[in-house]
Amino acid sequence: NLSATDFLKGDYQFSGQGGFLSNEGRITGTNADLVAFVANAMENKGTIEVPMGTVALAAGNTVTVGISADGLVSIGVDESTANTMGLSDQIKNTGTIQANGGKVMLTAKAIDGLFDKAINIAAGSNATSAIVAEDGVVEFVARGDIFNEGTLKAADVKMTSTEGDIEVRSPKIEVTRDVTLTSDKGDLDLDTVMQAPNGSIYLNA
Repeated sequence: NLSATDFLKGDYQFSGQGGFLSNEGRITGTNADLVAFVANAMENKGTIEVPMGTVALAAGNTVTVGISADGLVSIGVDESTANTMGLSDQIKNTGTIQANGGKVMLTAKAIDGLFDKAINIAAGSNATSAIVAEDGVVEFVARGDIFNEGTLKAADVKMTSTEGDIEVRSPKIEVTRDVTLTSDKGDLDLDTVMQAPNGSIYLNA
């Protein structure tokens, strides 16, 4: 739900008991567009491509999408989501997300234990899952577990779990600047190749 008053004010705060959102098609934007998925839980099996723009997948009961005057996008998930739909993952991607020169943000704030994984980037049976933001940023933020076995390619890759584990089984994490993996209360379990030829790799647990 987004009230007309908030929409007219440019206050994009979505709230309520939304359901499950699934994309199996192709969503494309032009330069600097924003594509935002907002729901209690979601899965992308298709292709989302927004050059120089932002792709945001945000799962929660209350999600705020902020767009500043200079075009920067911020995502806030203020309330956790109860798993009443029988789903194992709050955000799942088996397709392709691409925002070259822009930003890909996945934000999930499920209470730890309600979902098997807060964010699951899983390799599909017929294709390798991929998130690409060449010259841009790929950022995952979750309260629970983060699992990635897809290919990640960006200028910067950031994964943060405040209460869960981070498990990476991807063929490659390739960046031109920095990789930062932070698990505040959990473990880092990594079986991947990381390359940061012009930057640094930070592993914090």
